[in-house]
Amino acid sequence: MRIIMKTSIYKFLLGFSLIIQSHVIQAEEPKGLLTLERAKILYPWLTSKNAAGLTVNDFGSLSQVNGGVEFVTGDYKRVDDPEVMAKASVGTESFLSGRDIFFYGSFNFDHIEKRGQAWSGTIKPRSVINMMTDSIPGRVTGENYRISAGVGYRVNKTLSAGIGFDYETATAAKRVDGRNRNVASSIEVRPSVTIRKGGFMAGASLLYRHDAERADYIFLGDVTGKHIYNFQGGWMFVREGITNSTVMDRGYFSDYYGASLQGSFFSGNTALYGELTAEYGNENDFDDYNILRRYAFIESMNLSMNAGITITGNLTKHLIKLHAGFKERLSYKIENLYEQVPGEVNTWSWFEYGMTLRYYDKFEKYTGSYSMEVGGSRWNPDWVFTLSGVVDRFFGEFIVYPSYYLQEINCAGGELSANRNFAIGKRSILDISLSGGASKGWGEMMDIRNEIESGNLKIASNLLESDYNHTTSGRMIMGGGVKYRYSISDKKETTLFVNAGFRQIQRRGSSRSLISVSLGLLF
Repeated sequence: MRIIMKTSIYKFLLGFSLIIQSHVIQAEEPKGLLTLERAKILYPWLTSKNAAGLTVNDFGSLSQVNGGVEFVTGDYKRVDDPEVMAKASVGTESFLSGRDIFFYGSFNFDHIEKRGQAWSGTIKPRSVINMMTDSIPGRVTGENYRISAGVGYRVNKTLSAGIGFDYETATAAKRVDGRNRNVASSIEVRPSVTIRKGGFMAGASLLYRHDAERADYIFLGDVTGKHIYNFQGGWMFVREGITNSTVMDRGYFSDYYGASLQGSFFSGNTALYGELTAEYGNENDFDDYNILRRYAFIESMNLSMNAGITITGNLTKHLIKLHAGFKERLSYKIENLYEQVPGEVNTWSWFEYGMTLRYYDKFEKYTGSYSMEVGGSRWNPDWVFTLSGVVDRFFGEFIVYPSYYLQEINCAGGELSANRNFAIGKRSILDISLSGGASKGWGEMMDIRNEIESGNLKIASNLLESDYNHTTSGRMIMGGGVKYRYSISDKKETTLFVNAGFRQIQRRGSSRSLISVSLGLLF
């Protein structure tokens, strides 16, 4: 079977290579036939953490506005995923260029409805270790606003400077027989510089990001016996009972400091690009809005490396992309007591007396892809074939000496996709894409040494087993999409586009599906 499939693929590629031998690479298209997605592939500096890299823009100004809907459903899900998710989005994105100054800007708004979601106490699931949450499935309504901006200034032929800015704010409210409300925000600033000499370009940027999320839970029902769960890492939790007068709140506040280095080189038909980013973060978790009692402190270290090579031939282009990401976190339990303030009368406060390491985890992610573009033009190749692979590794350790809870999970997968670009008449272009792949995981669900047998600290065994089975089970992936573009005028300066796509993950007896439709205008 494998030999037949390989032979069919070889025949398929050979046949299309013969078909396109008569094609000639076209000249640069009118602006209406360009796309922002393609610009980010051709110019990797545009998506780097270096805003001064915007000065590589030689295609001029390009903007789009768009709106769409997305629908996700299926029983193959993680324990904190909703049963059903629907999202409506609107947004705008632009690259603008002047003589020596270049701009980027985007704005996006999402309205999200989730049904049947439990075990998720933050807007972005699993974004914090020490999370307060509940076990009751319910409806969650949320909104998300994202703004990104960047400016790059070409000081001279060698030196450029720039600054980038990201801001995001989000809200979520869950109502069943209680109310779980979250408000989150994030801001990031990145000053940067680049130098250029011939085909060589190098850059550096600094970054600072502050994340904050506040969560509160108010029980509104008249039924007792329900609980709130305070997780401490590694599926370990402390359970608290709630009544019709219970009010709980949490605050998660993080600061990240980092730097990034970029470099690129082109000579003849070969281009290289790479980026290295390092980031240190610290998070402080409080159990009330007035930030009097800190109950956890988390340190993190992130390292990300991206590299790519592009080789352009007469009829084909070859692209190789590699990524490696590493993240480590240390979570400490704060030892504190509620005591009278020295020298004060009837004034009490929380005092800290050190901290103890409770949890450590490590994430590793490796991805790679090879793409071959055949025929067409630089901005609209006739065919794009892509083979990609990914490996994820996770290790976690929960410690309450002399007890240890160790977990290790690995997952690997691959995917093959093909995209066909058709010109329909003088004004229309149709893109059709198909993809398919598979993945499988393995590891150690939980290695327990000297299990805790007393006290209120427990392990969520059912959640642990369900999450492990979801991650390590073998699954098939399939997807596809159709995009239609129509130039409104003969000059092809403005293009209307419609995009529809689907993606499905299947395992024996269950599946998860995503369907999306969007409409936009590019000019």
